[in-house]
Amino acid sequence: MIQKYLLAVGFMLFSAPHARAHTIVVLEKGTGAPLSHAEVKVGSTICYTDATGTCAITGSKAATCTIRQGGYATETVPILDEPAQFVYLIPTLDRDETVTVTGNPRVEVSQKRISIKEIKKIVPNEDPAQVPVYLPGVQRSFGFDGRWIVRGSGPADSLYYVDQVALPLVFHPLGGLVGGLSILPDNLVEDVNFSNGGFGPQYGDATGGVLALNTKKDIPARSVSEARLNVPFFGSLYHAHPIGEDQLVSASYRKSFIEYIIPPVLKKANKGKGDITVVPFFGDGNLEYLKKTDDGQYKVLFIYAYDGVKAAFPSTASQDESGQSNVDYLTVETNLSVNRRKTINGKWSVNTTPNWLQYRQSADFLGNSINVGVNSFNFPLEFTYRKDRNLKIFTGVDGTWSRVVLNLNVPRPPLNDPFYDIETAPKLTQAITLYTHKEAAWVGAEWRLGDLVVAPGLRGFHAQATEKNGIDPRLNLRWELSPKYVLKGAVGQYSQLPQPVQWDRVFGNPHLKYKQSIHYVLGVETKWSEQWETDVQIFYKRFLRTVEADAYTGYNNDGSGFSRGFELFVRRNLTSRLFGWISYTWSINRVRDFDAGPFYPSPYDQTHIFHLVGDYRISTDWSFGGRYLLQSGNTYTPVSSSVYNSNLDKYSPRYPATAKNSDRLPITRSLSVFANRDILYDRWTFKLRFGLENYILGQNVSNIAYNYDYSQTQPVQGLAFIPYIELRAVL
Repeated sequence: MIQKYLLAVGFMLFSAPHARAHTIVVLEKGTGAPLSHAEVKVGSTICYTDATGTCAITGSKAATCTIRQGGYATETVPILDEPAQFVYLIPTLDRDETVTVTGNPRVEVSQKRISIKEIKKIVPNEDPAQVPVYLPGVQRSFGFDGRWIVRGSGPADSLYYVDQVALPLVFHPLGGLVGGLSILPDNLVEDVNFSNGGFGPQYGDATGGVLALNTKKDIPARSVSEARLNVPFFGSLYHAHPIGEDQLVSASYRKSFIEYIIPPVLKKANKGKGDITVVPFFGDGNLEYLKKTDDGQYKVLFIYAYDGVKAAFPSTASQDESGQSNVDYLTVETNLSVNRRKTINGKWSVNTTPNWLQYRQSADFLGNSINVGVNSFNFPLEFTYRKDRNLKIFTGVDGTWSRVVLNLNVPRPPLNDPFYDIETAPKLTQAITLYTHKEAAWVGAEWRLGDLVVAPGLRGFHAQATEKNGIDPRLNLRWELSPKYVLKGAVGQYSQLPQPVQWDRVFGNPHLKYKQSIHYVLGVETKWSEQWETDVQIFYKRFLRTVEADAYTGYNNDGSGFSRGFELFVRRNLTSRLFGWISYTWSINRVRDFDAGPFYPSPYDQTHIFHLVGDYRISTDWSFGGRYLLQSGNTYTPVSSSVYNSNLDKYSPRYPATAKNSDRLPITRSLSVFANRDILYDRWTFKLRFGLENYILGQNVSNIAYNYDYSQTQPVQGLAFIPYIELRAVL
């Protein structure tokens, strides 16, 4: 970039050899990026900067110059006797009023569209992938699982995409410690599309929701580097380097160091006894190559991520003389994808992302072990036809070929045995290798009839695992009643293949059918003003053919259930200082084990979920924000009695068959607060972020513990609030 400035200066001086020329170079403070079309006034002479931020004033004898640019503070500086004078303009609050809204332009009733700028202001670690958990209809999974529960559907029932590639691991499982950290750096994410129901036919093998993360598709004018330190969790590095005007190479690496902090903290908490040790760790790395072409783009993306934990604690289930039990857990994910977007002509375009995935998971706990290895190749292909502004047609195919290896040494599952005990259950030792493939084809359209948009879709699919075929019809409607009101609705069928261990011929039931859900959604969007919007939705979801444990066949499709509820989303759009939203969900989730059986609360039943999030910028360099959460406690099945087992010298619990999930933990209220400060230097920015995550207001109960004979209970305290400080240097 400096070479460009010098060349521009040399040209201007050479082109006017007989007049004194003063060259001004106008740059943005904090980045050093050139500002074009800035007004430079010297005396009565005015000129405007070019694409390099440069302009030259000839013949003026004024002592000062004034520089103005929209969105930046006006600067008046003395003219120095130098060949080129660099002036840095400070961004103002007004510059934040321009917001690029994210989101897929296709009609999807339950999709929320929020700008990346807004998202990064309020989510933990400025991680855009985490925003859906603060939207209606979504709750966090239990434990450290970073995935979500969407309108009553379990964590494994939703899809998580990166650039058209479905990945089993988009969130670090241990990222729950840091708010649900994703495996992509925020610098790499271009936009976030999330739908919690009624999504289109391009998505299959899911009955819950869809999160689609798209990586950067624009090439910056200059290199961008970032070093980041998050205390007490991780450190990271990121660098993006443009090659000419049409190519980009970027790389990132992140590694936790919480594994060096937790053990000594636990040792101190245990007063030096060292009874409990927990060593969690995680990390990820990404490489991207992007090339823009006249008809589209090529993108190559490599993702690597790992998570693990090593733990030791006293337990009655220990097989060791010391009485200590050990848990070792590790997941590793590697993905390589090649994306090609191409405009064929004025009406047709194509998008395809062939990709290879390797996924490994191993868990050793209490003398048991599970090892899973997956290698798969996936080839999605999508065509778009735009006849005119009133008709668009989308069609595509998707095929996945996989090799799955399972090595199990675990107690047999309970299979609805009321007297099941994990310590006395017979062991199942099994090595399974599965070769499987699944294919799908789909078609969808958006047809505009005046103020009404009709978006029908149809998805057909086949899975070699169960030798079953299926067709899912779907329909979205959007009716613009006026500039202020929009009425919308959706209905659709969604199918999902059971887990490999459930349809395996040895361990499971190869005759299982697809799980299904049917979504019904009705909503109203209201734009009250340029700043205020609301979105109200009611939904009803039926669960059909859910997989249940079976004492005879291993698993069956006899389960069913429903989820119904109401969602409210009140949004204050981003302006120069303030933005935020209120999100509220009321829902009832019920399930049953067989068609004639009684309904009982789902493990994911949370009646009330309320979020209040916001950010207020008090100056160009300081902002404050926070998130308040109120949610109903998780359900659980109480122990009704216990039986003494003389062989193990312990009491075994007995659970009532008619009171499943009949008790509930207390309501949780938590508060997260944070502050941000940007310190601008001429060519780089120092960012400071600090705050408290998950400060519990009132009771902090994460579970219920029983005494030795299950006659008494006591609450298990959840994680305490987490203070943190994060430092970033952006060059």
